Amino acid sequence: MKLLIAMLAVAGLVLGSSAYAGGDEAAAAPAAEKAIDTGKAAEAAPAAKVKPVAKPAMEPITFAGKVTKEEKTFKGKEGAEVKKAIYKVVAADGAAVYLPPVKKAKEGEAALDYGTFVDKNVKVSGEGFSKEKNGKKKVIFVKVTAIEEVPAQ
Repeated sequence: MKLLIAMLAVAGLVLGSSAYAGGDEAAAAPAAEKAIDTGKAAEAAPAAKVKPVAKPAMEPITFAGKVTKEEKTFKGKEGAEVKKAIYKVVAADGAAVYLPPVKKAKEGEAALDYGTFVDKNVKVSGEGFSKEKNGKKKVIFVKVTAIEEVPAQ
């Protein structure tokens, strides 16, 4: 009887310790997986929280004013500084509209060159949208179809 109790006690200790040791490994593995999942969830969470912004419908826009040019320096890839020319049209009342970067012309089309219109009064036609932010109306050109010089008013 004593032998039977001793053997059961030894078997219980062996099985208990192996189950405990296996439980640590089993507990460690899900903990590691949870840590990985948590990391992925943390990276994905900010993207998931950002609500997609619905772009407004494009509408034809015409804006008149004087073209100005600004040289700005940006950091490009690998930390290199890149100079870019930014063109905007400023109306007589002080309202300003930035012109989008010029895209390469397709075959058979004349390329737009904002540089030829700097410090001249122009009428710009194109597509874009207008939005209101903090009580101010903002006009945004997405595509410029034509620029024509107009006499000063």
